[in-house]
Amino acid sequence: MADFEERRSTERMQRSEAAKIKVLTCDESSLVGRQFVGQTVDISPDGIRLHFAECLPLDSEVELCIALQGMPCTFYLKGHIRHCSAVDDGKRYLYGIEINDSPSADVLSWKALFGE
Repeated sequence: MADFEERRSTERMQRSEAAKIKVLTCDESSLVGRQFVGQTVDISPDGIRLHFAECLPLDSEVELCIALQGMPCTFYLKGHIRHCSAVDDGKRYLYGIEINDSPSADVLSWKALFGE
């Protein structure tokens, strides 16, 4: 797995969960509105690390749809791609996505998972 600089100030929780990603804004206009499916590696109150096959530019704004196993709800979160590195000889990409801090119900419920 690729090396990365730890930027989160909160503890990560290892979780392998299916995630859908929709591109909201991006330097490559052909990607806006496209949806991709990936897998989380870990989660925290402020970010998610996940991988999927497509390469997306840094700073792209995305909407994440994540249904955690054992939870009765699906989380819809917006965030920005802050880190990206190729893994598996370029067959997949590992992303660090910073969750936008907003007062939405999903963000508040997400942070509550971590006792925040």
